[in-house]
Amino acid sequence: MLFARYDGKWYSTNYETQLAFVCKLLEDLNDVGICLDGWTWSAKNHRCYKAIGSRNLSVEYASTQCYELTKDKYQTAILATIHSEYENRVIHTIASDHDSDFAYIGLWGNKYPDGSISWEWLDGSSVNYTNFSPNAPLVNSSAYAVLMNMNDGTWWLSDPSDNMSNNKTFHNAICMYESNE
Repeated sequence: MLFARYDGKWYSTNYETQLAFVCKLLEDLNDVGICLDGWTWSAKNHRCYKAIGSRNLSVEYASTQCYELTKDKYQTAILATIHSEYENRVIHTIASDHDSDFAYIGLWGNKYPDGSISWEWLDGSSVNYTNFSPNAPLVNSSAYAVLMNMNDGTWWLSDPSDNMSNNKTFHNAICMYESNE
């Protein structure tokens, strides 16, 4: 058994052997067994996240894949929603470890004839945070899927129909579900 004494040093239980090591504090993101295997838990928002990816991953297919990952495990995963800069950093951290420049998130946009766009999260929650890149190319479409840029965490627009027909497309997607902890 080891412990720290009043002097801040670590000792064995008999006080004779001084030990030298550094303790690492648990960070907010970890895989401590709260989430399903292969998922990362965020203690701050009590969500489990996982990056997935494959060639020709359309936003519709990505959404289906999220669901398929958890359908028999009493959870319902969806494409990730982001409601704060903190959540954006969490998702960027998890997805940037995978081999893709972009990852789908669960934000969808519909363009109206007057040029305005209405944004909605696929889970129906309010859009109260965005992180669109000022450098992202404009996409001329009537509907938009949103991708996170893995270089800087900003969001880019994507025409969902282009992604389905372009066999060179390789995007990750970020799935999430609410943990019960």
